[in-house]
Amino acid sequence: MPRHIEIYIDDVPVSITGPFIVQEVHEDPPAIELTEGERPGRAGMLLLSAKRQTLKVAAEIAIREVYDLSARATHRETLTAWAHGLLNGQNGGKTLRVSNHPYRHLDVACTADPALGPVRDFTAVVRAEFTAYQIPFWENDIPELWTMTGVAASSSKVIPGTAPAPVQLTVTPSEGTLTTFTATVNGDFVALTGLSVPAGSSLLFTRDPLDNLLITVAGASVLSRRTQDSADDLIAAPGLNNLSFSANTSCEVQARVYARWR
Repeated sequence: MPRHIEIYIDDVPVSITGPFIVQEVHEDPPAIELTEGERPGRAGMLLLSAKRQTLKVAAEIAIREVYDLSARATHRETLTAWAHGLLNGQNGGKTLRVSNHPYRHLDVACTADPALGPVRDFTAVVRAEFTAYQIPFWENDIPELWTMTGVAASSSKVIPGTAPAPVQLTVTPSEGTLTTFTATVNGDFVALTGLSVPAGSSLLFTRDPLDNLLITVAGASVLSRRTQDSADDLIAAPGLNNLSFSANTSCEVQARVYARWR
């Protein structure tokens, strides 16, 4: 185990940006929005829904500078730039990693800048807070992968984690033209008809930035090709999952799941 926790923003560890040591990392319980309603004709209330909204992570960082007050203040500014992922001209989305969560990341924004506190208090720690909004889960950097081939096939896979995760697919016909395709995960299926995917091209089940399902061929959406009885999505649960597919022609189907933890 490391002597000190390391924390990364956009793959930049805080320890290489200055004389810093991470003292502690706190993960707060996810914020939950509750929707309630009255019980018709009865006293009391009903809990209609509980929606997970945000997840907060805070890092407490010690500055190893005990002589120069102006240097401590300058280090605080370096920490602020690091927390926002702005070092070395970086910009865009921020990815948080912590050394005691190997291979996992969280997409965050810095929502509370590091505050130095009394500059003469050399024992004071600097606290930076990060919030995940869209997907309040730690997510694996490395997917679980498996491949099936043929006109129809099935397979089972154990997915780690503690939260459901979407299944992404790359479907490549090896001969002829793919016109119909059905994928089933744990009994829920998405069936597509009226496709035109030639051999060597691919049908892709991927995700948009809001984690919604995308189904495309050569960059064009084919979501409208779903049958009316198709499920809204293909979701794997933690533990054992069963995946199967069928098509009008022989295909190679590569499935991948980025495991998630609450």
